[in-house]
Amino acid sequence: MKIIKYALGTVFALVVLAWAPDVMAATVTIGGNVSGYSWVATGPLGSTGATGDFYAGGLPDGNYTLNSVTPPAGYYLSNLNGTVPTGPVTVFGGNVFWSLNFALIDGAHFVSQTGLTSPMAPGSTRAVTVTFRNMSWVTWATAQNFTLATINPYNTLTWIPSGRVALPASVPHNSNVTFSFNITAPSTPGTYNFQVQMLQEGVAWVTVPSTNVAIVVAVLPTGNVNWRQPSGVTWGDGNATFPFNSTMDITWASANATTCNVLSNGVIAGPTSTASAINGIALSAAGNYLIELRCTGLSGAVVIVDSYTITVSPPAAPVITNFTFTPSTVAWNTGSSVTWASTGADACSVPGLPATGPSGTNVPVGPFTATATYILTCTGLGGSSAPVSRTVTVTGGQPAPSGPNSLEARVNDFGSFLSIGGTAPYGSTLEFRWGGVANATSCYVSPLQGVSQFNGLQNAEYPGDGEEYGPVNAPGVYAVNLVCSGPGATNHTVDTIQITIGPAPTSSVDLKINGSDGPVTYPYNSTNIPGSWTLANITSCSTTANGAPLASGITASGTAAWPGPFTQPTTIVMTCTNPYGPPVFDSVLITMSGTININSNLPGLTWTLTGPQNYTTTANSIPNAIFGTYTLTIPAVTGYDAVITPCNPQNLNQTATACD
Repeated sequence: MKIIKYALGTVFALVVLAWAPDVMAATVTIGGNVSGYSWVATGPLGSTGATGDFYAGGLPDGNYTLNSVTPPAGYYLSNLNGTVPTGPVTVFGGNVFWSLNFALIDGAHFVSQTGLTSPMAPGSTRAVTVTFRNMSWVTWATAQNFTLATINPYNTLTWIPSGRVALPASVPHNSNVTFSFNITAPSTPGTYNFQVQMLQEGVAWVTVPSTNVAIVVAVLPTGNVNWRQPSGVTWGDGNATFPFNSTMDITWASANATTCNVLSNGVIAGPTSTASAINGIALSAAGNYLIELRCTGLSGAVVIVDSYTITVSPPAAPVITNFTFTPSTVAWNTGSSVTWASTGADACSVPGLPATGPSGTNVPVGPFTATATYILTCTGLGGSSAPVSRTVTVTGGQPAPSGPNSLEARVNDFGSFLSIGGTAPYGSTLEFRWGGVANATSCYVSPLQGVSQFNGLQNAEYPGDGEEYGPVNAPGVYAVNLVCSGPGATNHTVDTIQITIGPAPTSSVDLKINGSDGPVTYPYNSTNIPGSWTLANITSCSTTANGAPLASGITASGTAAWPGPFTQPTTIVMTCTNPYGPPVFDSVLITMSGTININSNLPGLTWTLTGPQNYTTTANSIPNAIFGTYTLTIPAVTGYDAVITPCNPQNLNQTATACD
């Protein structure tokens, strides 16, 4: 099938070759949105043409093609069955329906307009816009004299002094154009219609006009509203900025008005009067305030005749202007007085002192028992002030804690207390006691110097008795201090004793094979070799044979039979952990033995064997030879060549037979 596109005012044709049975089953309907159009269609009964709408039922089933449509004068076919037409349309089967939609070639549709509000003062101007859409099939070109003019009142200069508004640019099909221009109100008060329509000069008005708007032209009220601060003399006008929490006065006057109101951010702020004043307006909230004078004119229209913005600055942060202790240096347990002052603050505070209000003079404070720094901070609507610090220095005071040399220690919470310089066994728990300390509120025993695990041994209540720590697992000689605090001193050393922590116990393991430390020799392929071990200060042991695990979880001395079989030299190692140091271990070497056999066809021949053991002999057999590699040396015999054939060279307990 080949489809041929068409232009406006032309017809299109399509030849369709199809066969259909002569069955009376089809209905063909053609409908358009306007009259005066014509069309041509083809089907099983041949070519059909008509003007206007068409309906026929009981037609033969088959292919029906709408070949061409001729629009009425001034229209074009804009839509066929809901889509833009591109050529002939063929439908197979019954109930054929073609819906035709036609549009004006020069159609203009009104879209929107702005700026047309009442009232307007006589002779005043106002900027407006009017927007139309080009619904025609052609482009509106500026060279074709498309313009805008009033249609109500018809083609006058009432609103447009020049009478016309030119097309600002060429407008393609289905595009918008906006006319922006000024209108001038008539000089005589009244109500006037405003309605415009496009036209092509010398040709015709272009279809749909704008929506008609009735605009009231009336004498409008005028006036002004002024401000000043109460301390000022000159009245101001326009935008201004005032400090937070200040006040201002306003006054206003008007003409051609029946009533007026002053509004602040849309809220009426004063009496309804054409002229009046408001004094002492509190500016207690930061922000921007739109001040408007709205007056009702003689025509009843309400107009904003004057406006400006008053900005109230945010409050400043409080500032501390004075913070003084008198005196600032005091004797121990005596008092002083404090004075403070601030601006922009609602409250002030000093942690540890009774300062609460925004200011205070010679407020008694104390007594002071230690030198300290105090920080003053004030708060207000503007936030928090920068902190200011002052120090009260305390001199003299109570004596430091003191007392007899009463610090003692004993081991494991029983027995006698150690003498000075006494020794405690390794792993002991130490108990400390002391008493008779004067001028102290608390005491504690300091860490044993150089031993980290004693850190934290402190805070024993005074008088102390029974403060324990341990077990102690660090041998050495240590000094232990009794440290006390009181009104006269903090962390003062009252007494010191020396304590010696004894050495750690020795851990050991003694491994034996058949009661021997080794090496021990067993025949090749032996089994159940007896072993024993003795442990001292051991946590747990494990054994290996040539590095392979043999047994584990051994915690006490004992015996065992190593199952074997043993076919090579084997080192049994026992490794044991202990609580006092690194692991300890012991080992025993088990070697293998066998029989070396040599058969020769020359009896009495002397031969030499070198290896783990050396042999020079005429014997044909060497029993109990140690496992290893041997070298056989045979002396030269005149008339004989030696041919050596080894038998079972890796199995020394087997007799080599039939070997020369």
